[in-house]
Amino acid sequence: MPRHTLGKEERLKSRKKIEQLFVQGSHLRKFPLSVVYITEPLETKFSTQFTVSVPHRNFKRAVDRNLLKRRIREAYRKNNDSLKKHCLEKNVLLSLMIIYQDKSIQEYQTIETSTIKILDELIRKI
Repeated sequence: MPRHTLGKEERLKSRKKIEQLFVQGSHLRKFPLSVVYITEPLETKFSTQFTVSVPHRNFKRAVDRNLLKRRIREAYRKNNDSLKKHCLEKNVLLSLMIIYQDKSIQEYQTIETSTIKILDELIRKI
């Protein structure tokens, strides 16, 4: 049975890579989330790297931002298996940033539905 964890290698932390996302990346939007992503030839054993952003201007309290980030990470963690497999088959490294766009806190179910739609759209575009 596959383990559904998000390892350190799957987190996108490089400031250069994040800047590259916004300069060269493509965008997708499915309310309340949007995604910026780029693809590169696969050089590591992990086919996807991702990070999450919840803008400070929409949520002044860190508690609210952290709640939304936890919900987004959980939705991604539970539903990213097909995306990982697809990227491995195509021999592609997918780097993506999920950005929360709404100004109100959405329920987990709404975030998960949006995440699933985004992941399906990414599979079609790669």
